[in-house]
Amino acid sequence: TGRPRSKISSTTGESTSDFALPQLRRDRLMDPSLLTDPAGRGSMADLDVVILVGGHGTRIRPVVADRPKCLALVAGKPLLHILLDHLARWGIRRVVLATGHGGQLIEDHFAEEGAPVELVYCREPTALGTAGGVRFALDVTRSDPVLVLNGDSFIAGDLQQLVDFHGQRHGVISMLLAWRSDGKRFGNVVTDDTG
Repeated sequence: TGRPRSKISSTTGESTSDFALPQLRRDRLMDPSLLTDPAGRGSMADLDVVILVGGHGTRIRPVVADRPKCLALVAGKPLLHILLDHLARWGIRRVVLATGHGGQLIEDHFAEEGAPVELVYCREPTALGTAGGVRFALDVTRSDPVLVLNGDSFIAGDLQQLVDFHGQRHGVISMLLAWRSDGKRFGNVVTDDTG
């Protein structure tokens, strides 16, 4: 296709994600070829995933004032359901939801709706920030490494390739990056030929 591909990079830096949910395009989210491992490679069933879903969602509050931003509807489906379906298709079986603000609403939602993976809730006692939320949630993970996602963004990338890349490079942190022609709003990650 003519669109840029996701890039995998290894870094020791930090990245943030500001993703405007109303701008999500259904064709990019719902293309089944983006949501499966076409090569049928090894299972990621033993890999825990931490999804950060504890933010206040101040920028999107006018659009979804009645729910946490991870439950904002995209093409009629909560974004967090789209993420969990994506992970289940890759063979992920256990997801830790790092909650904070709106945590009870998220728990109630999945108690009623169900999920395609086992969910473990890890609610911050007070707002710990992104890195603090990750560190707090690591206490209930079982695997090493773990995959960490933001609950308000989606990249349809090759998760097995990311895990393999991380293992081959013996990385401390590996990141799946989305290419954007203009990085002013989201920031940039500079890489060299080795990633």
